[in-house]
Parts: sequence; structure tokens; C-alpha cells
Amino acid sequence: MYIRLATADEHPAIIKHYALCSYRGGIEPSDLAVIAIEDDEIAGVVRICYDNGEKVLRGMYIKPACRGNGLGKEMLKFL
Repeated sequence: MYIRLATADEHPAIIKHYALCSYRGGIEPSDLAVIAIEDDEIAGVVRICYDNGEKVLRGMYIKPACRGNGLGKEMLKFL
């Protein structure tokens, strides 16, 4: 598994991941998204959005099968 910044062309895959996690939020072109990849699939997403000029953490979702191993913590460290 590895963690990296997402590219704009990966936004559809992030939206699909969010749907699988029952998250109804989206992603904006200006968002900074970090993804964790396992077996060529998104295992987790976290993003930073701008809200009224402030950076806000949003949309942090880890696949249920990948929870409990510190992945979320590692993604936050990456940010």
C-alpha cells in the first residue's frame, strides 16, 4: 500500500470510493486530495478544502477492510 496526492483525472475514482463508503460529499477541482492505493484500487481518501479562506479537512474515508491498521493516521501525516 502507498499514499500519494491524487490527480484531477482521479476525481471520478474518488467519487466512486466515496459512494462505496456511503459518503455523499463530492470533490472540487481546487481540493487537495490524498489517496491510499492497495492492489491498484483506492483504499482511502482524505482531502483539504477551502471554506471561507480557511483550510478544512473533509471526506476522510477508509475502506472497511483497511480500517484499524493506522492507515488514516498515515494519511494525515502525509498531509
